[in-house]
Amino acid sequence: MLPWPVLQSKQVTILALYISIYVPLIVLNLKQWRFKQNEPRIIGGAATITMPVLIVYYSSKCPQLKYRSTIMQSQYDKPLRPTLVLFCGLPGSGKTTTAKRIEKESRAIRLCTDDWLADLAIDLFDETIRDNLQNRLYRLCKELLSHGQDVILEDGLWIRSERDEKRKDAAELGAQTEMHYFDLSFDELWRRLETRNASNAVGAVPITRKQLAKYWSIFERPSLNELNLFDKYIVHRQQ
Repeated sequence: MLPWPVLQSKQVTILALYISIYVPLIVLNLKQWRFKQNEPRIIGGAATITMPVLIVYYSSKCPQLKYRSTIMQSQYDKPLRPTLVLFCGLPGSGKTTTAKRIEKESRAIRLCTDDWLADLAIDLFDETIRDNLQNRLYRLCKELLSHGQDVILEDGLWIRSERDEKRKDAAELGAQTEMHYFDLSFDELWRRLETRNASNAVGAVPITRKQLAKYWSIFERPSLNELNLFDKYIVHRQQ
């Protein structure tokens, strides 16, 4: 379905003028045809001439109504920039919950390494396979962006260089970036992880307190200056 054009005040006036002239002429012409079928229909001829003249004039004043084949040549034809949704946060911070919500509310495709590993019945702690799969999914992510598809890349991006890479690649592909940063305390993360570990949910990686402490020590938190480099950013804090 083609979008309805946005009309300016002058264009609305012209359209109203066209309707006010042409519609009465049609009505009169029908009456003349009904009751005086043998007489010349001068009014009908006037209507026939008036219609194309007004259409041409109105079209020149309203470029939104010009067509090329069946495609409207207007601002609506301009493709929207795809969006790369990124996440920065440690395990238990809420990345998956947020990613699934965005996926449900948008047209974006969600790519999650943990989900793929779980679905393929691969050890979630096999670092070699995890790295290979993560790299392959990121290549898929870039392919989708190049075709104008929004993508949710559900990786933690703990290191600044990883975030810089994703932001620069998105810019080169003509995509905009949306960063979600999860700023939670260690105690809150561990509380959530304890609950998640006990649930044994599919794709949920069991994390020990010792592992979380290690991740906490290597996590490079983004500064406000870094966050401002993204087209849009949202900071999620514990409630």
